[in-house]
Amino acid sequence: MAYDGACLKAIYKPVGEIFQAEPKTIDYWLIERYALYTKDKKDRLLIGNIHHRPWALKKATVRIDKNTMTRPLGISLPDQEPVIHYSPEQSMVAWNFKPV
Repeated sequence: MAYDGACLKAIYKPVGEIFQAEPKTIDYWLIERYALYTKDKKDRLLIGNIHHRPWALKKATVRIDKNTMTRPLGISLPDQEPVIHYSPEQSMVAWNFKPV
């Protein structure tokens, strides 16, 4: 699938204090994922388990000047403020990847 014309032009910045997402919250559901997807040289989708410390999060603000990222997929985004977080770099370990 071609993604011609998909564009995101935005400026964001972290605000507030560092926090960790609490279980059973939308922040936790959105952030705490422990799988990584990639493609191999034959363009096959692969998945690998990963492990890392909980994310050190901050709320963030964003100004989106252009967002056509979902247009090639035929998905319209709702007219509402996005849920946005910021986190500094996170170290992790990964296990072998396997086809999905």
